[in-house]
Amino acid sequence: DTYLGYLTEMYNQPYIWASGGVTDSQHQSEHLEGSDCADFLVYGKRRMGASYAYTWTGGLPKITKLLGAGTRDADGIYRDGKGQPLPFTQVGDVVLFPRHVGALAVDRGELGVLDDQDLMMHTLFDSPKVQAFADSGYAYKPVELRRFR
Repeated sequence: DTYLGYLTEMYNQPYIWASGGVTDSQHQSEHLEGSDCADFLVYGKRRMGASYAYTWTGGLPKITKLLGAGTRDADGIYRDGKGQPLPFTQVGDVVLFPRHVGALAVDRGELGVLDDQDLMMHTLFDSPKVQAFADSGYAYKPVELRRFR
C-alpha cells in the first residue's frame, strides 16, 4: 500500500515504449500489460488514488514540483550549479533524466546525498527493477529531483 509497493505490481511486465490506450482507464499500464518509464511512475500514483493522466517524461514537470537539479561529479555525487551536493530527498521522489525517469528507492553510498550508488526503481527496455544510478546508463546525464504535486 506504498507508492513503491504499487510500482512492484508492474514487475515481470514488459517495457512498452510509448505505452498507451484510448483513455487512461484503458491504458496498457492499468491492465498490467506493461509500460514505459513515465507511465510506470504515473501508474503507482494512480493506484494510490491520484487522477494523473498518463504522460511522457516531457510531461512530468507539469504534474511534479522541482526539488533540485544537477549533474554527477567525478566522485559520483550529484551537485547543483553552485557545486553543492543534491540531497537524497525521500523514497518515491521522481528522478528525471533527459528522456528517462525513475523513483528514488534506497539511499546508498554517501547517506543523505544523491550519488550514483543510490537505487532507483525504473523500467528501461526490460521489466521494472531496482537499480543503482551507476548501472542505469543515465549516471552521467543531468538529473532533476521532483515530487508529484
